[in-house]
Amino acid sequence: MEEKNSKVINWINGNKTGPLSIEIWPTNRCNLKCAMCGTRISQRNLLKQGINAQFEEKKEIQEERLLSIIEGGSRLGVKNWLLTGGGEPLIRKETTLRLMNEIKKRNMFGNINTNGTLLSQDDINKIIKMKWDLIMFSLDSADEKAHDFIRGIDGTFKKSFKSLQNFKKIKKELGINKPKIVFNTILHNKNYDRLDKIIEFASDVECEDITFIPLIEFDKFEKNITLNDEQKEEFQGYIGDIEKLSKQYNINTNISSLSNKGDRNNKSFLKFCFEPFLHLVIKANGEVTPCCMIDSIQENIKDKSITEIWYGEYFSELRKRFLEGNLLENCKNCVLSQAIRNEELQKELKNINLNISQDHF
Repeated sequence: MEEKNSKVINWINGNKTGPLSIEIWPTNRCNLKCAMCGTRISQRNLLKQGINAQFEEKKEIQEERLLSIIEGGSRLGVKNWLLTGGGEPLIRKETTLRLMNEIKKRNMFGNINTNGTLLSQDDINKIIKMKWDLIMFSLDSADEKAHDFIRGIDGTFKKSFKSLQNFKKIKKELGINKPKIVFNTILHNKNYDRLDKIIEFASDVECEDITFIPLIEFDKFEKNITLNDEQKEEFQGYIGDIEKLSKQYNINTNISSLSNKGDRNNKSFLKFCFEPFLHLVIKANGEVTPCCMIDSIQENIKDKSITEIWYGEYFSELRKRFLEGNLLENCKNCVLSQAIRNEELQKELKNINLNISQDHF
């Protein structure tokens, strides 16, 4: 948090500084058909407009350009990288592994978000030996049937479980404690009352953290798995027990933040956003924004360098706008965990004078 504070304060004081983290989406393609996937929703909307979403591959950033982004980010002082999407990063396995290796060669922190189904034992060996830092497995249930239902493909759970077992086994054999394994778990009506099983499963595969993510309802397809009012109330009754169980197994979770106390779940507390000061998202088609929820056609990494975009007009205007509390329409869909991080940073900065001028940007 201290480093984030410093970045924001520097900007407010007129001292321009590079991003703390960069997020790269190698692809929007995926081998699964997750019920709550925002990319699949976007593709359905494109089809309604007569646009074939299968052309995604042709829009992707070339590997050479992606590798140059790592180099450029390093020169800008970037410390943290996230490979995610969009889609499943390991659809472009060779490219993604090269990106991971380049990040670690430059001694930067690396994180990847994956469904875990495409990892071979050889891949896992490489990842452990390069001392990759963090892997976020998307895992929605400890029950095979429920997980596969949400992910839309039978056999998904078994493949992910095998990858988790291999990480545990090979890390032990090599005597390397990296990467840290964590779960991202979407809350829906197939798992909200079985979170204890996920905690126990996480302990078995040496997962250290779980982030429980409330389902964002983008269209009618999510309604089939969204908690109804009765289930939401029932879920609130489980929070205390899940918190105790996670402590018992020494697994960090954000479960307490999902309590209705203080009415945090509607994100009405989100007044400011500091992402344009800290973070840069490079989407699969090259579009660049400060956040995965924001669509942009104004900046594209295929046309400009990271430095030009980061210090350019688009990000400068967003910084000014967001500090004034003038958030974008899409900000209402902010992931709760991210909204809470912004709130915490806002509290840290509450004694800082936020009166700014355009000259600062």
